[in-house]
Amino acid sequence: MFWRWLAVFGINILLMGYYWTHPVRIAAVMLLEIAAILITNPRKKDWIWVGLMGVLAPVVDLIVVPGGGWIYPATFFGGIPVWLPLGYIVYGLIVRRMVDDFPKMGVKK
Repeated sequence: MFWRWLAVFGINILLMGYYWTHPVRIAAVMLLEIAAILITNPRKKDWIWVGLMGVLAPVVDLIVVPGGGWIYPATFFGGIPVWLPLGYIVYGLIVRRMVDDFPKMGVKK
């Protein structure tokens, strides 16, 4: 399963790289992806991860981006794109699953 999650991770990077000019499309795909992950591969305390990644991670961007740390194209609110919080949620859920799958590969946590 680790390799499947790694592939999904890579596909998401390509999605953002090729479709950054279509932020609503990226957001829609990420919403569907979050739903698919939570429905097909539920884990205990997933909603805690959704909350942490969807709220805390964008807060960093909302502080740093207006301060001139970096710039996102096609911004929506506070200098960040509409899909960014969803992207943090997707990546948080995927990385959690990759780490959970390490022991199955013989790698200790």
